[in-house]
Amino acid sequence: MTRINNKFLLVILLLIFIMSTASCGSNQKMSADQGAKEDSVEQNEIGNSAEASLPNTDRKIIKNGELSIYVPDIIDTLNDVEEKVSQLDGYTSESSLNNNGDDRRNGRITIRIPTENFTQMLQWLSNTGKVQNKRIYTEDVTEEYIDLEARITNLKAQEKRLQEILTKAETVEEILKVEKEIERVRGEIDSLSGRLKYLQDRLAFSTIKLTLQESVTASSTLSTPGFNSFFQRAGVALVNNTNTLLNGTGNFLIYCIGIIPLLLPLALIALILWILRKRIFNSKKDIEK
Repeated sequence: MTRINNKFLLVILLLIFIMSTASCGSNQKMSADQGAKEDSVEQNEIGNSAEASLPNTDRKIIKNGELSIYVPDIIDTLNDVEEKVSQLDGYTSESSLNNNGDDRRNGRITIRIPTENFTQMLQWLSNTGKVQNKRIYTEDVTEEYIDLEARITNLKAQEKRLQEILTKAETVEEILKVEKEIERVRGEIDSLSGRLKYLQDRLAFSTIKLTLQESVTASSTLSTPGFNSFFQRAGVALVNNTNTLLNGTGNFLIYCIGIIPLLLPLALIALILWILRKRIFNSKKDIEK
């Protein structure tokens, strides 16, 4: 009788827990675009009071920048940028180098720099050449950050309670139900923890997207590139044109020889027609005489 009562009590506890977690989960979801949704009364008051009590220095602000600069030599500038980024404990996540086709190169590089060195890095980059475009923008993720931390804390508490219930389970069916619920809670924790880790990375390291383009420099001396190696290039052109003429003549002769088998029947037919025409013409002359 006692064992039956224990089973009945365990099932009731599990059902109450599932209903409470479902209700709590639906109340805690928040959308970043629409703002904070209604939560349970107690959690909502705690969240709002915590957010209101945050000073400006504790807000979670993501800093980003975009910079486009004309530089004299793009290779030297890229090397200098790599060295400066390393000095400021940052790193580059992406870079590319292209040629415009007019002997001017352009390059793009994505810089991840510690947030505390963001302003210093921007000022240094602005001094490497002529700034064409500069854009700095921020993103306040304080609300989402606080919400993620609160939801992860609640889910971990739920997981702990589920582990306690699991120790009291006696049948295989009860164990499977509790383990399934633990797996669901653990999945939510992992998902929210991944998002929180992503925000922490963006808060710790600011992103600067840098575009470099070589500037056009006027030459102070006369340049005659058209006469460089004149005789050598003229000789190459003469040889190339001669080879083209010889190849064309050879191809024409080969074509003529190749169509001889086709011309012989035509020539024979033409000869027969000419003989017949001549005989007919001679016959008419004889009749007239």
